[in-house]
Amino acid sequence: MAEILSVELQYFRETAAAGSVNEAARRLHVAGSAVSRQIVKLERSLGVPLFVRHGRGMELTTHGYRLLASVRRSDVEREQLLADLTHTAGGVRRLRIACSDGFAESLVGSVIADFVRTHPTARIDVIACSSAQTVQLVRDARVDMGACFVTGIPTGVRVEYTEQLPMAAIMSVDHELAGRLALSLEEALEHPYGLLSGQSSQRDLLSAAASQRGHELDPVVEADRSAVLLDFARRGGGVVFRSMLGQEIADDPQLKAVPLTDPELRQRSAQVHTPLPGELDSLQSELIDMLISSMRLAQDPTGGEESPGG
Repeated sequence: MAEILSVELQYFRETAAAGSVNEAARRLHVAGSAVSRQIVKLERSLGVPLFVRHGRGMELTTHGYRLLASVRRSDVEREQLLADLTHTAGGVRRLRIACSDGFAESLVGSVIADFVRTHPTARIDVIACSSAQTVQLVRDARVDMGACFVTGIPTGVRVEYTEQLPMAAIMSVDHELAGRLALSLEEALEHPYGLLSGQSSQRDLLSAAASQRGHELDPVVEADRSAVLLDFARRGGGVVFRSMLGQEIADDPQLKAVPLTDPELRQRSAQVHTPLPGELDSLQSELIDMLISSMRLAQDPTGGEESPGG
């Protein structure tokens, strides 16, 4: 399909997806300096910063997210127009989503419900699996998109969005720790607790942080679904651990989330991935935008408005 976007917007879009100028340049088969020049040119023409530059790469500002959403909307409109012109609109389209347990429990279902209301001919397959399996399914292009919790940036996938999330201890509202404003992991581990079974980025972080404090993880219950652990906590069995995504904990009158203060537990992020290479079609773009919007709203209910001077 012919590329209609200007060079600046093409380079901006690829840098946003790649998270770094060098990786964007590699995907675009151009020099990194060319990508940097186009991004600076775009920022100057708009009069706002689109990225925060740091040692780990490039991170979108609020202005950058707004522009990326606009670019995606343009992609969607172009796809829909071309579909109409070629008489292919209205056909049944099946989308496959892989997601880790936390996403499946908190966000994906509600996003899909909104999506199918506006696209009644769409068919959605959801594969709930571990984060590692989610990344692999996207890497192998066996799904259209993946949503999971990871540490770092996985290779072989396009990172559409990443959001660092705090980890909290979840407990019943009448638990003796429920009145605390914050907890250390060491304090939480002094009480009965449950963990997701198997290997996961969450368990790896908890294990490493506990080990540094002279503890070995010894959960009283392990389960392969977070719903089981939340019910364990809800009924007063003990504490469970969760990255705070979505509103299901805050909206549950029987549960209380208390943030964990250990810096080692802040290395985990929620990410949305799509396969490489290739462009997203209109339905993929719209579904990803809806998922990302829900993730951002869950973390910032004010809508991400910047403070004056910020």
